[in-house]
Formats: sequence, C-alpha cells, structure tokens
Amino acid sequence: METPAATPSANRRLYQVAAAGFVVLVALTIAALLTVGRTLEEGRNARDAVARNRDGLEQVLLVFSTLQDAETGQRGYLITGDPEFLEPYLAARNSIYAQLEALDVLLEEPKARELLARLDVTVREQLDWYMQLIELREQAGFEAAAAQVSQQIGKRRMDAMRDMVAEMRSVQEALLRERLAADFASSRRSERLIQGLVLGAVLTVLLIGALLFRDNRRRQRAEQELTRSNGLLNATLSSVSQGISVFDRDLRLIAWSPQFAVLRGLDPDDVQPGMTFAELVGKGAGLVDVSSGELAGTLPVSRQEVFERLAHAKELRRDDGLLLEVNGHLRDDGHYVLTYTDITPLKRSELAFRDQATRLAATLDAVVDAIITINESGSIESWSKGAERLFGYTSEQVIRRNVNILMPEPHTSAHDGYLRRYITTVEKRIMGGRRAVEARHRDGHIVPVDLGISEMWLGEHRLFIGVVRDITERLAVERLKNEFISTVSHELRTPLTSISGALGLLASGVAGEVPARARRLVDIARQNSDRLVRLINDILDLEKAESGGLEFHLEPQPLKAIVAAAVEANRGFGAARNVSILLLEAAADGLVNVDRDRLIQVLTNLLSNAIKFSPDDGTVEVRIDRQPDLFKVSVRDFGPGISSAFRSRIFQKFAQADSSDSRAKGGTGLGLSIAQAITERLGGNIGFDTTPGVGTVFHVALPEWRAATAARTGAHVFPAAAKVLICEDDPDIASILVELLQRASLNAVVVNTAHAARDALATDHFDVALVDLNLPDADGLELIASMRGNPGGQQLPVIVMTARLQAGQRGLLHSLQLADWLPKPIDPQRLMNAIHLAISDGRADRYRILHVEDDGSLAEMLRALLEAEAHVTSARSLAEARDCLKRERYDLVILDLGLNDGSGLDLLPMLRDEGASGPPVVLYSATEASRDVATQVQAALVKSRDSLDQLLATIRQLVAKKDRKTGTKATP
Repeated sequence: METPAATPSANRRLYQVAAAGFVVLVALTIAALLTVGRTLEEGRNARDAVARNRDGLEQVLLVFSTLQDAETGQRGYLITGDPEFLEPYLAARNSIYAQLEALDVLLEEPKARELLARLDVTVREQLDWYMQLIELREQAGFEAAAAQVSQQIGKRRMDAMRDMVAEMRSVQEALLRERLAADFASSRRSERLIQGLVLGAVLTVLLIGALLFRDNRRRQRAEQELTRSNGLLNATLSSVSQGISVFDRDLRLIAWSPQFAVLRGLDPDDVQPGMTFAELVGKGAGLVDVSSGELAGTLPVSRQEVFERLAHAKELRRDDGLLLEVNGHLRDDGHYVLTYTDITPLKRSELAFRDQATRLAATLDAVVDAIITINESGSIESWSKGAERLFGYTSEQVIRRNVNILMPEPHTSAHDGYLRRYITTVEKRIMGGRRAVEARHRDGHIVPVDLGISEMWLGEHRLFIGVVRDITERLAVERLKNEFISTVSHELRTPLTSISGALGLLASGVAGEVPARARRLVDIARQNSDRLVRLINDILDLEKAESGGLEFHLEPQPLKAIVAAAVEANRGFGAARNVSILLLEAAADGLVNVDRDRLIQVLTNLLSNAIKFSPDDGTVEVRIDRQPDLFKVSVRDFGPGISSAFRSRIFQKFAQADSSDSRAKGGTGLGLSIAQAITERLGGNIGFDTTPGVGTVFHVALPEWRAATAARTGAHVFPAAAKVLICEDDPDIASILVELLQRASLNAVVVNTAHAARDALATDHFDVALVDLNLPDADGLELIASMRGNPGGQQLPVIVMTARLQAGQRGLLHSLQLADWLPKPIDPQRLMNAIHLAISDGRADRYRILHVEDDGSLAEMLRALLEAEAHVTSARSLAEARDCLKRERYDLVILDLGLNDGSGLDLLPMLRDEGASGPPVVLYSATEASRDVATQVQAALVKSRDSLDQLLATIRQLVAKKDRKTGTKATP
C-alpha cells in the first residue's frame, strides 16, 4: 500500500491554522489585562462590604451584652437594695441607645433592619420595666418587687430579645459567609480566567508547533499500521483451515487465504488481485452442487445472481470427491466474503455414526431379552423388538406411557413411589444386579421374568435401562428339579436304606459266612450305596438352604471346641487317605453364636475336600485367628491348588474341576455350595486363597459373640409402649408369637386377614409389623404394597414370615423395603433380633453420642449398653473425632484425656464454637481431672472410681436436661 505524501493543500491548512493561532494569542493577552483590572475593583468592594458586615455583627453582640449588664445590675439591686448595683444598669441605659443608632447605620440586610426595629422597641420597653421595678423596690420593698418579677414579664421579654439578637446574628453571619464566598468565588473566577487565558496563549503557541510535528508522525504511524495490519491479516488467513476470499462491489478479488486456492483447486501463483469471480470459477477444479447436481461452471457471475445463489450454505463436491461447504456474506461496505470449508471428515463421521446406529439397532432387535429405557418420571423412552415379543405391545403403543402398564398389582400402583424414593434418597435397593419378578402381558396373563436395572446419564438427563428375560422355561425346569428332589426324598431314600442295611447284614455274616471274593463285591456295593445316600442328603440340604428351610439352633459356644470336634470326626477319613489333620496350638478361642452341628457340617466339607486333594503322607493344617470383631477358621492343604478357570465356579452347584485328577477324587460338587449357604445363614462368609502347585486355604469368618452381640441376641431393651402388629391366620402360631413378644414387654395386636390389618393400621400406631405371606383374603405382598401406598404405612418396618419363599418373590422382598424375612418355623432369637433392629433403626428420637476413646473394648461395651436408646459413634483418635464433628452434630460427647495423638481436651475449642447449642461434654478418663479442667465440662468421671452404671446415669441425666432446655422430647 502506498504512503500518502504531503500536498500543497495540506501546507496551506497548516499556515491558516498558524495565523489563526497568532490572532487568538493577541486577543487572549488583551482579555487577560482587562480581567486583572476588573478583578482588583471587585476585590476592594468586597473587602469593604465584609468589614461593614463584621462591624454590624460585633455591634449586635455589644447591644445584647449591654442589655445583659443592665439586667444584672437591676437584679442585684432588687435582691440587695444596695444602690451600687444600679451603676451597671445606669451605664448600660446611657450607652445602649447610642449603640442601637450605630447598629442602624451598619445593618444593610432588610431582614436585619426589621429585627433591629423590633429590638429597639423591646429594649426601650425592657429598660422602662426595669425602672419601674427599681422604683417599686424603693417604695414598697423587696417582696412587692419580687412578686412583680415572679410574673416573668421581663424574662419573656428578655427571651424574645435573645431570640431577636440570635436571629440578627444568624442573618449577619449568613450575609458574612455569603459575601466571603462571593469574594472568594470572584477571586477564583478571575484567577482561573487569567490562568486560562495564559494557558490558552501558551497552548496556542504549542499547538502550532504540535500540528506540524503531529502531521509528520501521523504519516509515519499510518505506514507502520498498514504494514502491521497486512502482516496480521496474512498470518490469520494462513492459519485458518477454511478458504476465505473477499470480493469488492464489482466482484473482483481483493483478499484471500492460502487455503482458498487449495480448496478451489487453483494454482496459488495464478490467483491475483483484481480477478473476477467468473475467472476464478473457470480456472478452479470442477465442482458439483450436491443438492441440485448443477456444475459450478454454470454458476451465475453477476453480482445480484451470486448474492441470491450463495445467500445460504451450499454443499459442493469436487472431481476428486472432496466435499466443500460454501457460505456467502455481504458486508455493510459492499464487500462480499466467500468461505469454503472442507466437510469431508464430518460427512464420513456422520456416515460411520449412521452405520453404527443401524448395526446397534439390528443387534438390539436380534437380542432375545427385552430392553426398555425409561426416564425419571417412569415414561418409556425406547422399546426393543425383544420387548415386543415378550409383552405383545408395539413401540408405538407404549412409547411415552408409564412403565407400570407392564406390572401386575400391587406394583402397578407402587412403582412410581419406588422411582421417586430412589431419585430422592439414591438408595440402590433395585439398582444393579438381577432379580426375579412378575410382569404383565398385553393380554393380561402374568409372565415370570428376570429383571436387571441400570442407570445412565445423557448430559443432565437420567435414564434407567431395564433388561427383562422370560424365565418361564427356567421356572419349569426348577419345578421339574423340585419334583425330582421330592421323588428322591420319598421314593429313593427308603429302598436305598434297605439296600444299605441288607448289604451291612451280609457283610456282618448274619446270613452266613461270605466268601472272600463275594465279600469284596459286597463292600463295593455298600460303599457306593452310602455314597448315593450322601448325594441325596446333599441335594436335599442344598434345596432347604436355598428355600430357607434349614433349621438352626443358635447359641453362644466356644469356637475352638467345635473346630476340634470337626477335626476329630474327620481323622478316620484322613487316615484312610494317609493324610493327617493338625489343629495348630496357636489357635485363638472365643464365643460364637452358631448352630454347632451346622458349623461342623461346613468344616467337614472343607476338611474332606482338603484331605481328598492332599498328597500321600500329607498334612491338612487348621488354625483359628482372631480379627477385629470376628474369628477366621482356615483349612490349608498342600495339594495342586485350584485352576484359574475353575475359581469363579467353585461355589456353584455340582461344580467339579474339569480335570481327570479331580474326577478321580469323587464327590457330588455340592459340598461347597452347602457350606456357603450355611455360613451365610450363620452371619459369616466363606472364601479361599490358592496358589497352583502350592496348595489352597479355605477360610470361614464368623462374628465374635460379645456383650454387644449379647444385647442383640439376648434380652433386648425395647422402648416403652412399643407395639407390634401380627398378621397371621394360624391361631397356634399367632399365640406363640404373642407369648414371645409379651416376654419382651412388647404389646402385640393379632389380626388374621389383610382387611383387618388395613383397619388396624388406619386406627392405631405400630412400631413394627409381622406379616405372613399366605393370608386367606389376600397375598401378604399385596398387603405390604398397599401399606406402602398409605401415609401410616410408608415408614413402618415390616418383617415377613413364610414357610417357603418362591424364586419370584425374592426380588419383591427387596423392592418392598422389608426390614427382614423369617422362615418358618420361627427362630425366637432371630425374631427378637429382627424386631429390635427394626425398632431401633426406625427411632428418629434416639440421641447421638460421640465417644472419643482409644480402648476398643470399652467403646464396644458402651455402644452395646446404649444401643437401644442412642446412636454411639466411636472415635479412636483426635483426628477421627474432628472429622466426625465436622460431618455431624451430636447430643453429647464423651472424652478420654489420654489419647495416642493428644488429649481429648483439645476438642473443647471446637465444641465451644457451637455456643449454647453445643453438646454437653463428659470426661471419662483413667486420671483425675484438675479443678480448672472440670469447670470446662458438664461432668468429670474417673474410670477406676466411677462404674459404667454411673456413666450411663450421667449420660441420661445430661441428655434429659438438654432435651428440657431445647424443648425436644427426651428419649426413654
């Protein structure tokens, strides 16, 4: 771009500006001289006015002072009768008239002169009144004069004169301020004017020189800015991936980016400024309009036609298949901007996404299972072909409808409540995993299904995906299995018992001496009949364990004695295999609440497996380890270990390691499944660790029975007036339950129908409900679902009692939010445990205690003692206690002075921050607290001196006191 040079016209403008500046300079000088003269004159006048005003103000004050002197002298004479007091009065009377005349000359303000006239009259009246009082004193004495004074005529007149003087003074002061301000303002104006004139003159001189300098600098900057702008524009155009071209009003090229030539298929050297749009179209690569199929060569070349054709984005395809998007934009200055964008990768991605979506849709349609997506309100969003086959609805019939149309009652009514409760509380009762439920076909018949639900987020929208599988055939197979088991139980056990007994008699010689060759055959037959009996017993035990039919008689007993009995019972089997069993001497011991025979059955399964897979002359090691709150019994063998392919199936029914060595060991493959089911019913868990070529360790973990466990399994402490609703149609079972509850000081109400249960819930309050699933007028699950739909039963803990739990009912038990389910016949201890936990967990009024104590046994003991009435949180260190106090609020805090990381007193500042609403603090420590420390807390106890009973009494007293202070209900 060319740099403009200085022209004659520009020089003439500079000369004209210089001449005008000289004229302005002369005018400013004359104006400054005139302003100085006027300012001096105004200053003299202002000073004279200010002086007169000040004199007037002083004269006002003098008049009032003289009047006060006259009053003082008059009063002195009236009181004393001494003529000397009249001297000030007479002096004031002689001078005050002259002062008023002088004041009349000084005052100019009309308001002040008006006040002066009133003051003159009032002064004369007051002086005359003073003279009358003096004469009255001389003639009638003090009392007559005092009586006249008491009428306060003079005081009122004096007050009026004081107000006049004050107002005159205010007027004079205001006038003085006004004149001073006017004088100051006039001086400032003149000063600023003179300064402005001088500054204007200086600026005028500087302006002439600056104009010349500025003109030169402007031309230099213009050249630099043009160079920089061109460089920036070129760099910007070179960096963008789009092809940009700019045309003027005549459709001639004035600017473009390097990518423009590349995308248009032009040789960059052929693109020159001034080329027309038509020339560029002719030289570029062949382009075809994707929407119309029109060749780019036939595009219009007139300005108006180009604007009309490219007013909207167009897709063009080059000869080599490259796809371009063209956008045109008309600027306000008449320039036209044309942009080319390579959209080939985007189109390929769209095609790939479309293909993927098509494949996914085809895959989902081919899946046998029904796949359904619903939103947070329960409306169906998507519906697979498998769902159409399973439920009989097409997607058009169910999209946007509530998913509860696929559910039978009572779940149709209760489903929205389940969904709202999950969204509100995020309690994953039905989320994840799979469960057997019932679904409803379009024609109304019920279909047993297996349901899995998962959660998915799309941006801020949450969806729930349900995968539903028809399990009608699976249930039919299970029914066949149950029928087979029943047949085995009734038809095979009796003949097998006879066969085994007959073979035993033959082997014992009852029927005569058996030849040696025949004896061997009899022994083989007897061993295999015993093996068949064990197989049948294992199958029956497994079926009972799955259905909850196994009976357990739980009682606290030493674990080591049970383990030792299991070891002794299996020594003979080990000796037959040349394997010894070793119970390690370091085995720990303690109490566990178990069924002795069932636990021995578990250990026997583990020991027999270990013996079978041990090498000849091998050893099976048994040990008992104590861990926090539990015991772990380990059975170790030194056999080949378990292969990685079999580990995930080891606890499945009929599972066998798939190798010839395992097959040679024999067994039904049910022992570990039975052991797992029994262990879980005992409140424990079973697992294993294995190393190929080294051996395997199976371990059974059982909770330790201590004071806390005793409180849960023994004599429970229930809240006063706790009431239990028993819904049971069998009168014998109901009477037994009532007897058990009355022994625990619980109030029981018995109903024998679902209708009676609904009436009882509508008219009374219950803390827990026991519901039998088989009622004469309704299914127990329907009753529970209807309870959940009513306000009185939404939060009521429910314990289900059932003789046999069907496979399809397990999922319903979870979805109905049950406190527990109990198999019949009812275990009294488990029943009491379930009721106690249900009532305790449901009590919102239990107070919360933080116990800061590093002795775990003491913390556990206190938690057990307060379990029925308080939530006790134990903290083993200061750091843990601080975390607890940050997360929650507590009704009481118990502190130990000596902790591993400091003293419990370090928490007091944090507790005091809550002020009067802070929790009471109890010190319970091994050392005596000092007097200063004791005054900072509500109670200070010593472990060696004060028993736990005293600690409990102190806690209850402080909590009750806090409840009375805050107005809350004290906990029983």
